[in-house]
Amino acid sequence: MTILPRKTALYTGLFCFLLLIILWGTSPNRELITGLLQESTSDLISLIGLIGTFYFLGNKLLFVISNSKEEPLSQTILSITLGMAVWGFMIFGLGLCQLLYFSIIITLVIMGGILGFYILFRDLYPYLNPQSINDENLTTVLGVIILLTLSVLFLISGILPPVGYDALEYHFGAPTWYQQNHLIGWLSGNIYAHMPSLMEMLLTGGMILNGIVTGKMILWLVTIMTGFVLFIAGRRLSTAYAGIIAGSIFLALPMALKLNLQGNIDIVMALFGTIALYFVMEWLQTKSTIPILYCGLFTGISVACKYISIPVIAFPLFLIILYRIVKDKRYTSLKDLGIWIGIASIPVIPWLYKNYIFTGNPVYPLLYNWFGYYDWNIFLAQKYHTAHAFNLNPNHLLDLHTGLFIPFELTGNTAPYTLLPILLIPLIALKGLTSRTQKTLICFAFIGYAGWLFTNQVDRFLLPVISILCLSSGIYISEAIHSLEKDKKILITGLIVVFITLNLINQQLLTNNLLQGIKIYPGSNESSLKESYLNTYVSVHPAYQWINKNINPHDRLLFIAEARRTYLERNAELSTVFNKDLFLEMGRYGKTEAGMLALFKELHIRYIFYNAQELKRLEAFYGPYHDPRENRATTQLLTRFLETQTEEVFDINGMKLLLIRDTL
Repeated sequence: MTILPRKTALYTGLFCFLLLIILWGTSPNRELITGLLQESTSDLISLIGLIGTFYFLGNKLLFVISNSKEEPLSQTILSITLGMAVWGFMIFGLGLCQLLYFSIIITLVIMGGILGFYILFRDLYPYLNPQSINDENLTTVLGVIILLTLSVLFLISGILPPVGYDALEYHFGAPTWYQQNHLIGWLSGNIYAHMPSLMEMLLTGGMILNGIVTGKMILWLVTIMTGFVLFIAGRRLSTAYAGIIAGSIFLALPMALKLNLQGNIDIVMALFGTIALYFVMEWLQTKSTIPILYCGLFTGISVACKYISIPVIAFPLFLIILYRIVKDKRYTSLKDLGIWIGIASIPVIPWLYKNYIFTGNPVYPLLYNWFGYYDWNIFLAQKYHTAHAFNLNPNHLLDLHTGLFIPFELTGNTAPYTLLPILLIPLIALKGLTSRTQKTLICFAFIGYAGWLFTNQVDRFLLPVISILCLSSGIYISEAIHSLEKDKKILITGLIVVFITLNLINQQLLTNNLLQGIKIYPGSNESSLKESYLNTYVSVHPAYQWINKNINPHDRLLFIAEARRTYLERNAELSTVFNKDLFLEMGRYGKTEAGMLALFKELHIRYIFYNAQELKRLEAFYGPYHDPRENRATTQLLTRFLETQTEEVFDINGMKLLLIRDTL
């Protein structure tokens, strides 16, 4: 049964569509947005092909696991999300076999896309008739319209190239190396690339298919899928309106837009974590083995994307399952717990095996005290440990939580109603005393939050918890509306429409603010809008452009104090602040300037890129770049080598490119 009368629900959906047109018509950046969309036409086409491939792969796996069909929307969303994971493992396998070539990827996407959309059309055809829309599923149609409207406004964050430091260092930096070398192997100088990186495999496939933006648009798809998953979960656990509200709140979060703009992958944890929790709740109701199997699968997939999923997602799910078994004295269900652990382990095993082969440490770079310091030393390991340690100081925690809602640099704008999931916690907790559903959601959020406190406490790692709070808030608001009289229901529903309107307007304001900041650089009339955007928001990009255009592709470069590999189209040696500095190693083993020069010739390195500003930032944040206990003669040798054995090619805002003499 729907809350709104049929006509009112239809008018609400029409209102959202018209509002989208109005916002587009009044946007001061229509021409700029149109230009970006035109530049991204091939990326959109590539994404459509990937969606078809995801659906084909996920649909077939669902059939293998459980020979039964969900209702159309759930079947579609579940197939696409599961297909993403399957595709990621396919890219991983091709990479290990050194087969990451465009011809192979495009062939798979064309075949998978055609088959996927054929199956999708076949499955949805019975539901495409407007006469099949009745009062019971009208709210579902309304929810799809609203979330698709929000998705369109969210698209601008997907078609812009990534600019976040972590994204450029390893989320897209490692795939850049994989793409250039057509394989997945040992990437020296980047410890993060050797942690579970299923999402990076998806980005790798997209980048090989049609470039960096196609890879980044997969992040946009993940965000939209998370909104739809919240909608489906809210509808199953409460009402369709609960799902609409939950999905709308999530897509209104400035953090979600920020991560999309930066290119950070943490939203994928919210996607798979929410699905895993939903299947646990279905297991609590049905006591069937199939839901716990799905829960284990999506838990493992989330861990295969990022280790942080263990304390924030896997640990809370484990405690919820164990608590229910003990409380209900369902000790026969211990088998289900074993199934959950076993299935959750499967997606992680390939990454552990890869690391073991390369380093002898399956969880490299973690547990280095047990497995050894492969490609590391004690100084770097301690620096890594200090940077990633948790801090329970009250003042530090206050700053962290305040930071969840302050404006961020790319837009300078936020909205107070995005606090809604947090502000409703007390009310949800009270309601949870009598609601098993809310109690489970709040327990997951609380345990996940507690697990997050014992990590390095990066705010975006909380996104799986925040997504569950969005779901809990949606259910609470929906149940509050149900308890009202008919006239008040329509009034409150009107307020929901206002909320969605504010949501749409906020997205438009964020987009306008972002695009108005783009600076037009000299010569940018000949380059794309995306290049102008990168020159504005990525400090090293102008220097990278010069290198890409003027340095021979066969000449190797050594980067000092710079780890952002993305957008660099040349063979280069980069390293993070936690890896051995190759320049220092050359000084240590070369012993003299002539010895160092011989090593550079042996490695065919002709240029050194030195970022003094970045070096200062790294030392201010992480401590000394080089070990203070290092032999002073070695560090003095490095300085003399730069002064006597190199010639300056350019100096762009403190970023210097140096030509090593006598390396022809």
